[in-house]
Amino acid sequence: MGISADQPFSQKAFHDQLKLKFPLLSDRDMKAIRSYGLVNEPLHTAQRAYVFIGKDGEILWKHVMENPVEKLDNKAILEKITPLAK
Repeated sequence: MGISADQPFSQKAFHDQLKLKFPLLSDRDMKAIRSYGLVNEPLHTAQRAYVFIGKDGEILWKHVMENPVEKLDNKAILEKITPLAK
């Protein structure tokens, strides 16, 4: 799933535009974002990051993007998380 601090209507539009096959959740108060250490405090915004969370809620892998416009290649993400999913 994806989580951002965007409004639910923005999430729906983004989800529909990209025809995503996973849900996007709105975290307007940034509680979840803050709990995973993903807040840019000076700007009070969420950092763009990829987080793989285990069944117990622990972070197994996290990658914070230096440039929020860029994204990781899907293959690179799968190479990192596949061994952790076992």
